Amino acid sequence: MFSINPVTDNFQRWALCLNADDLDVTFEATGSHPLFQPDVEYSRPEHSKNYVGKVFVATISDEDIQRVYDVSDATPVNNRNVEWDCQDYVLDVLDRLENECILSTVQPERN
Repeated sequence: MFSINPVTDNFQRWALCLNADDLDVTFEATGSHPLFQPDVEYSRPEHSKNYVGKVFVATISDEDIQRVYDVSDATPVNNRNVEWDCQDYVLDVLDRLENECILSTVQPERN
């Protein structure tokens, strides 16, 4: 998951990035209320001039890569709720990936 500086609004934009050996794919909701739409981009987020940083989420198997596409494609945007945004889209995709057992919740180690 990564974020970029805002272009048209006050919030950092979130996206989900899949990095494989020869594949860099970004899943995000672009636009703003009420015109959000899902988007898939084939590029490294670090190449964006607005790139802020990444947060590691999980490692998935090669067999699950297509399932990430399918889940992302099946995750709707919510243009009815004015408070919904791209951050919610990423969280919705992550929740669905967890529900489909593609990702599992890992508790951080405590010292």
